[in-house]
Amino acid sequence: MLKKFESINTKQENRITVTGGYAIGFPTKFYLDNNINTFKYGVLFYDEESLEIGIYFTNDDNEKFKYILRHDTKGRGGSLAVKSLLKTLNIVPEDYKGKYEWEKRLVRDTGDVYVIKLKKRVNKILL
Repeated sequence: MLKKFESINTKQENRITVTGGYAIGFPTKFYLDNNINTFKYGVLFYDEESLEIGIYFTNDDNEKFKYILRHDTKGRGGSLAVKSLLKTLNIVPEDYKGKYEWEKRLVRDTGDVYVIKLKKRVNKILL
C-alpha cells in the first residue's frame, strides 16, 4: 500500500548540531527517535579537557541549572541556547559548529546523558 510522504523539509540527521549562534540543535530524526519532544529542559555537563558536552533531558521544574528546551512549532526538532556554557569554556561557536555523532552515557545520580565531543573546524571541516 502506498503512503503519502509527509516528512518534507525535515532533517533526517541522527546527530546533534552545534550552531554558530551559541546553540545546540536536535534535528528531526534525533529529536523524534529519542523522544526529545516529551521534555521541557536540558541540563548540561562538560569536560574542559576533552571538550565533551553532555545533555540530560528532564521535565524537573525544580532543577536549578536547567536550560529551556526550545521546540520547533511543527514538532520537527529542538534546540538549547548555550551561550553561557560556551563562553565559560572560551569556545567560539563558529570554530566548532557542525554535526556531531553522539553517545549515551550513564551519569551517576542523573541518568542517561547524550555526549558529543567538540572538534575544531579548519577550512570548514571538523578535525
